[in-house]
Amino acid sequence: MAGHDQSTITNKVAAAEFLTESFTRAGIDFDLTPSAANALAHSNIAGVTFDRATLLAAEDAVSTFVQMASKTALVGVSSASQADGIHL
Repeated sequence: MAGHDQSTITNKVAAAEFLTESFTRAGIDFDLTPSAANALAHSNIAGVTFDRATLLAAEDAVSTFVQMASKTALVGVSSASQADGIHL
């Protein structure tokens, strides 16, 4: 069981890093202000377990969210990045 615990923690950290890096690159603000980005940031790793497939599913959810955010004006998406010439 200890192997599963270590794998679960490793996968959860990887999912959190993927989300943070993806949101940061896209200019998505996911602070404590209630928003769709904030909700995803706080719930994304909940389903991640020792099974690598759950990590891949979490990463896919983040990628989909970032794609949608670049096409729509979601609450929590920073407009400052667009003003600086960074495109979502």
